[in-house]
Amino acid sequence: MPRIRAILERVGFDVARAGGPMEHLSRGMQQKDVHGLTNEIQADHNASILLFTHDIDEAEELCDQIGIIVDGKLLAMDRPAAPKAQFRTETEIPTLEQVFTAATGSTLAETSA
Repeated sequence: MPRIRAILERVGFDVARAGGPMEHLSRGMQQKDVHGLTNEIQADHNASILLFTHDIDEAEELCDQIGIIVDGKLLAMDRPAAPKAQFRTETEIPTLEQVFTAATGSTLAETSA
């Protein structure tokens, strides 16, 4: 429990609420300091961190590799620049969200629903 307490305190989470569901927290509170903590853990421990998110910008910022999972199936996994290059046109480098739509035929919103 001491490590859990330290991590919760590090991200500014009230330890007394540790047993409560995350959906009751604001999005800002859910993300508070997560980026810094993730980078810190990775650097301090040379750790691999598996992050599941629908926030494409967050994934691109934090991750060395991006995987596209739809209906429990891993459709692609590579460095963020690789799928962008694959779906690049002569005039435009797509965003990862555009890559997702091109790769799956669905938008993030449609897939999440």
